[in-house]
Amino acid sequence: MSRALLLALFAGLGASASAAAKGAGLATAQDSTRYERLEVHVTAISGTSVYLDRGRVDRIEVGDRVLLFPTSGPQVQAVVRAVSKTSSRVELIATGSGLALGDLGEVLIPVVRLAEPTAPAEPISSEPQPTVPPRVPEHLPERPPWELDLGGVGTDVPLLAPIAAVQPEERPMRWSGRLWFDLSSSEDREGTTSGYDAYRTGFDLVFENAFGQGGQLEFDAEALQRQLSSEGEPDESESRVRLERLNYLVGGDRERPDSWQVGRFLSRGMPEFGRIDGIEYRHRRGDGSSWGMHLGALPEPTDESQTGDDLGIGLFHRWISDGEETVTVQTGYQKTWHKGDADRDLFVVTSNWRPGPRAFLYASAWLDLYGSDDAAKGSGLELTQLIATGTWRTEAGHGYGVNFSHFRFPELLRYEFDPVTAEQLADDHVTRFGVNGWRIVGEGLRLTGRADRWTDQDDSGGRLEVGISARDRLYDGGEVRLGLFQNDNKYSSGPGLRLSATKDTSRGWLRLSFETLETTNDNFFGEQQTQASDTLRASWDLSLPRDWDLSLSLEERFGDAEDATTLGLFVQKRFR
Repeated sequence: MSRALLLALFAGLGASASAAAKGAGLATAQDSTRYERLEVHVTAISGTSVYLDRGRVDRIEVGDRVLLFPTSGPQVQAVVRAVSKTSSRVELIATGSGLALGDLGEVLIPVVRLAEPTAPAEPISSEPQPTVPPRVPEHLPERPPWELDLGGVGTDVPLLAPIAAVQPEERPMRWSGRLWFDLSSSEDREGTTSGYDAYRTGFDLVFENAFGQGGQLEFDAEALQRQLSSEGEPDESESRVRLERLNYLVGGDRERPDSWQVGRFLSRGMPEFGRIDGIEYRHRRGDGSSWGMHLGALPEPTDESQTGDDLGIGLFHRWISDGEETVTVQTGYQKTWHKGDADRDLFVVTSNWRPGPRAFLYASAWLDLYGSDDAAKGSGLELTQLIATGTWRTEAGHGYGVNFSHFRFPELLRYEFDPVTAEQLADDHVTRFGVNGWRIVGEGLRLTGRADRWTDQDDSGGRLEVGISARDRLYDGGEVRLGLFQNDNKYSSGPGLRLSATKDTSRGWLRLSFETLETTNDNFFGEQQTQASDTLRASWDLSLPRDWDLSLSLEERFGDAEDATTLGLFVQKRFR
């Protein structure tokens, strides 16, 4: 698809969306704000699953849209898949995001949800309260007639005692989800002109009480087509259909502590184990803790999701300290076989701790148990992955964060990583440590800072960034940010500057950013030793009537060795 055609498409969509927004009566920025943007931070990353440091107490719900902002790169779309009391798990709509621990994000929460009453945060006082007559609305809706026969109920029984809760299998069938389309088109004009187009579309649907047994049917699939063209070369194309999830869950609700899930699903007891083609049983105890097991095939983490070569059985347990889930600890063990041969013995321990209303701590450890057949590792336990993060927010609006991670290659028969040598299996590792923080220095003014340090088997480096942001200072309904950073990467290093601006308007949420950096490349000479690179990004996110969402993006890269343009389009229809 040519750039001119895409630009025309963008212009037409922009005009249609603006007309829809205007026709819906969105005349001002305040009127058009259908969402509040809740700031979150990335605490862990596992494949396309990303974990955030806020959850149900912050009004996050399954299905909420999420925007994530990598330290260097365009914003990333995601959707909330699971929510606990203090954290949430989101799934990336596209892979290869470049996200890192501590990165900033925003969860879009409907304003109407925030207006709903919540339980009081503090115990209700036992002191006598002044009597305030209730406010009676001017117009009361007509109440339907009372249909329940209470003639045989004694006067000593509470009035509502005979009323039984509606059982899950008695509820009407409901469905919700989303249908989406994602387009990315790039043109690289540096040297030989080449183009890359990617078209992705899919749906994610959930049917409640689908078969009259009070269960839940989940269906999530997508189709992708890629096209690559280059001057003087034949065009290349690739198409595929990917089944993310197709499963049926019964039980696990308020009335039934036992649950069964069958099909292709992400383990509810231990999401770290990935997708499973099989069956999972889970039991919830009276104190809120749970345990269970699963058995099935493990699809490969590739675009094709081939399955059948790897089989696994897993056991898991989740412990909570109290009804507020102040501390949670999940433990799990998974044994796998590859084409009939014993493969991986994996132990996973994760924990969340909220020591205060504005503090959050997360830790996750993966340990691989090796035997005599694992020549590169030798027998014994090895810590192959460790992640620990913490964030603290003050009443004044200040915040601080810390993160640590350590990774090593596990020795596997299963295809999960690019092939590596025995020497790499034995020696390669990456350890990272980072701190970040922000401080309010005036009305709408905030200082930010971030420092990261990494080491591996050969080298070390890091990143340092400081910035300042002004909200509703230069103009209403938006924010301007200025950041300075210094990179020290594996093969390159250099300083950079980033300037961004956001604006909430009656036509949607606008973002503009400009990034410039100077890179010194190792083992290069002459003009390629030091190169300048500039990136201009623009995005426009709009929520339209009837639960439609539209996002447009533009990225222009230019400099000493770059001349490329990328256009993006994301359209989504939500069903409630």
